[in-house]
Amino acid sequence: MHSIQSGQTVLVSDTLAMSVPSNTMPPNPPNNKHMRLLRVIFPHDGITFVDKPDVTATVYSPQSAGEEFLIFKIEWVSLNATEFALDIWAQNASVATPSDANYICSFVAVGKGK
Repeated sequence: MHSIQSGQTVLVSDTLAMSVPSNTMPPNPPNNKHMRLLRVIFPHDGITFVDKPDVTATVYSPQSAGEEFLIFKIEWVSLNATEFALDIWAQNASVATPSDANYICSFVAVGKGK
């Protein structure tokens, strides 16, 4: 859905830490340009989180001169038997005001890994 552009993943003992900046997308465009979503999909096999990690995130735009998007929900979603996703939702601070600017979500997730 949304691909990871770059980042760091470190597994030490049973603790996994991931730091990733990635582009966000309006959900169901073009009607929801006042919102942004980053969905990071994880397979159940390989290096991954065992349970819901602790997540800290920011959303910013190198193109915006003051318009802000605020994170309002971080979800850990089971997609199917082989994948789950981390969804980070943000909305324009000026409620229902659409934006065409590119917004980046930078997040750090830390939790039990395998």
